[in-house]
Amino acid sequence: MNDCPHSNDIIDALKQSGYIMEQEVATQLESLNFHVWTNWAFEDSDEGKSREIDVRAIKRVAHNEEKKLSAFVEIIVECKKSTNPFVFIGRPKNQTDNRHPPSGIGFSDRAVYGSKGNRKEPCPN
Repeated sequence: MNDCPHSNDIIDALKQSGYIMEQEVATQLESLNFHVWTNWAFEDSDEGKSREIDVRAIKRVAHNEEKKLSAFVEIIVECKKSTNPFVFIGRPKNQTDNRHPPSGIGFSDRAVYGSKGNRKEPCPN
């Protein structure tokens, strides 16, 4: 009897794990000229355990050679694969939020997304 898994079993396991999603996210960030690490390990200083970030990406967005200054954007991504819907809970904006909103990005007060990332209408109260 052959104990090796069939290639279809391996593909199904990968799809269920979320690993393929991590690779897709990393590829998208690389296409935007980010330097990307996947499955980046770090030590949890509170518990002394090794933890892992699914995708970490960094990109220099501004540089001034004369002043020897650079500005970077770093993105930390935790990929979740679930058959359950995701719920995001917002909060009212404060003065700081309203004073410096990021340009080109808008957040609604309530949004509900299905397990496939598709936006759904919020459930009535």
